[in-house]
Amino acid sequence: MKYVKLTGWGNNKNHLIPLKSINSFTEEDKYTMVRLDNGTVINVQESFSMVEEILDLAGAEVYDADDVENLQAQIDAYEEMEADRFAIDTKGYELPF
Repeated sequence: MKYVKLTGWGNNKNHLIPLKSINSFTEEDKYTMVRLDNGTVINVQESFSMVEEILDLAGAEVYDADDVENLQAQIDAYEEMEADRFAIDTKGYELPF
């Protein structure tokens, strides 16, 4: 099981939180709010961007509008080249997206 280690905002205590029990994160003015599946809320000192980096290291995938725009740009480029984005290259491998 994977855990993330975060620091409590009010008490400076470390919290080991199971990755699979995290429901959501909310960026507040002075802290980041972590909501768990069981309804518990933990306010932590780590910034929202730091929490995203920790999740990335833990293997979680976070997507945003930039990711969608980048994917659409790739699709548009293949259509402009009139290329099949699902084609198999000369080595027999499929394209990575």
